[in-house]
Amino acid sequence: MTGWSPMENHHLAGAFSLLRDPDLNFLHAMPKSSWERLRKLMIDMVLGTDMKQHFSIMGQFTALHRLTATDSAAKSAPSELKPQGNNSPSSSVSSYQYAATPPGEIPGGRSKAVQPLSDTDKLLGLQ
Repeated sequence: MTGWSPMENHHLAGAFSLLRDPDLNFLHAMPKSSWERLRKLMIDMVLGTDMKQHFSIMGQFTALHRLTATDSAAKSAPSELKPQGNNSPSSSVSSYQYAATPPGEIPGGRSKAVQPLSDTDKLLGLQ
């Protein structure tokens, strides 16, 4: 946490130091495993408010949203067999592939990286 988000780190340090005081720790009865998960969640949420990270976080969110929306659309689309290009016997991909290949995959089971859809996406966090 050091070096990044100085204000956010300051606020987290203040909150956790207050929770060390038995008179102020309203979470004292929480099991250790739950406390560790809550602490990590609190850190992630507070660090997420750092505006220097805003465009990166929004770019990742937008890419994930588009990917899941595209996956949902592909699952609901009808699949039908269509002939596809290369008919040579040396090809590792069959000459017939599903027309509705799931996004993020190319025929033959290989996956491709998610690419930004526009210049705005590139500027807003997929850099």
